[in-house]
Amino acid sequence: MPTYITRIETYMNPKLDSLTGADYRRMCRYLSSTGELVLTREIREPVASKYEFDDQGRLMFANLTATDIRGQLDRITGRR
Repeated sequence: MPTYITRIETYMNPKLDSLTGADYRRMCRYLSSTGELVLTREIREPVASKYEFDDQGRLMFANLTATDIRGQLDRITGRR
């Protein structure tokens, strides 16, 4: 079962994109009064597993960060 990460993205209402000057300010006041000036959405993305193996058990892909590699080296060399 894949692991997912959820992130929140915040952005200004796209209704403001083509407006300028007084129209922009007027629309900002209106959207602010209705609570629609700043919009948020929740994005749920699958996280790639750290290791991927083929049918015969051979390592095909490793998605490791510097922290993962440092931890592996510390464990091998006995440092903690």
